[in-house]
Amino acid sequence: MPQDSQNNDVNPPTGSNRRSALRGLVGLGALGAASPLISSIVPSLTTPAMAQASRGVTANGGDVLFIPASAAEVVPMAEWTSKGEGADVENAAFRYAAGAENVAKAPANASRYEARTYQYPTGAFRTLTWKKGGGPVLHQITFETEIIVLKGSLTLSPLYGFPGKDVKVNAGDVLFHPAGQLHNAKPSEDTILLTAIVGNSTKGAPKGAHVTAKQATVSTTAQWEENGKEMSANKPEDLKKAPKTALTFTTARYVGDGNSVRFATFKKPGKSGSNTTSGRDVLCYIASGSMRRTEGKEVQVMKVGDTVREKMGNPGFWEVLEPNTVFIATDAPLLPGNFSPTMVSR
Repeated sequence: MPQDSQNNDVNPPTGSNRRSALRGLVGLGALGAASPLISSIVPSLTTPAMAQASRGVTANGGDVLFIPASAAEVVPMAEWTSKGEGADVENAAFRYAAGAENVAKAPANASRYEARTYQYPTGAFRTLTWKKGGGPVLHQITFETEIIVLKGSLTLSPLYGFPGKDVKVNAGDVLFHPAGQLHNAKPSEDTILLTAIVGNSTKGAPKGAHVTAKQATVSTTAQWEENGKEMSANKPEDLKKAPKTALTFTTARYVGDGNSVRFATFKKPGKSGSNTTSGRDVLCYIASGSMRRTEGKEVQVMKVGDTVREKMGNPGFWEVLEPNTVFIATDAPLLPGNFSPTMVSR
């Protein structure tokens, strides 16, 4: 899958504000909801001792390649504020509960949802699902570096005391390095977020961005194998020459500061060309349909909700098994010396 690291400063809550907000929220209980992920994949919040001890993950280091939905940890969650409103109210501290027993004790008007976590050696995905009719949607953004709205609509609001304006966020939109709270008091449908904690190629604090579906750059690619050689076409005149057996797909690319999110849509089943290798780790989430991924020596059939890590230096290829299959990908660049030792112990 293509990788890039261009800048796109659309609606910027700054990195410095984001870090300040996060540090201030640790005392409010925000850290606990994300703590299983933090020590292994958030460089800016690891201690100097942890960073110094880290060896990073080398080209073929780390063994986890596939995490299906059935194997991902699922935790019931609840969020609310001490004043019963959003965090735009002065001194309204966020509260949360994790686990069925604790969620049952949350206030009746709390936001209740299900969190499913996929943790890889170089990054993590997490899906947050609110069911229609289950109450309000409220989520305080903590350590997520990317948020993809799979379903529903929300408002992104700054936390009290921090600059920014309310922003409407809809299905198909992507947030890069966001800060604040996402909320919808009366959702008319299920709300599903795909969140990621991954690195980026930007030096210093990356800028925040809100990229809508209309702002994504869409391109078409055809891939096939000819006489043992991998062939690819993406220009209109070359696409017309591609064989009918070529695997053709469209890619909607959302570009943030130091990373991007790609929606790849395959209208018909097919197989990509011969094995290709990636220059960095890529994490992929199956949003619809099904695919077969060959990653090194491992082969896995993947369905909706399953994830895969395209590992740096590993040969691999995709086979699309159903029409209208969609997967979502983002880079998980290796940053040696910035990650904790837990990343290389898997």
